[in-house]
Amino acid sequence: MLAPSDKSLLLTERWELLLLFLTTGKVAIQPIDNQRIMNGMFLLEMKGGLGTHSYHFEPHTYGPFSKQVHRDVDILQGRGYIDMYWRVTTEGMKVVNAIVERLPKETRELVRQAQDDIWNKGFVELLQSIYKQYPQYAVKYD
Repeated sequence: MLAPSDKSLLLTERWELLLLFLTTGKVAIQPIDNQRIMNGMFLLEMKGGLGTHSYHFEPHTYGPFSKQVHRDVDILQGRGYIDMYWRVTTEGMKVVNAIVERLPKETRELVRQAQDDIWNKGFVELLQSIYKQYPQYAVKYD
């Protein structure tokens, strides 16, 4: 089995940022739901925080949706970095500590901003804000 620092080398940038997103701020101490994870990663991507390792988002009922975010969550759970409630485990924290040391301050700030965006608004207000800023991701009902 690989040592935690060796495992972190296998992560892609977006997995690392997803893990960091789940680690800091209110996300670390309050339960988070799937929609807030999805919307947080969407906002992080829209602000340029994912660089070239982006997700493909599509319009969806509860905000922008990406199958890749679900896949990355499953991979992080499979590696034991997050639990079934999307909380970062002790093993995951070891990886996060290595990630934080090498991430630029600007990227860490973008992660924090995305976290603030998803927690400082109620869910409906969050969706309205996303749809106003990014109308191409709003679901149109006939």
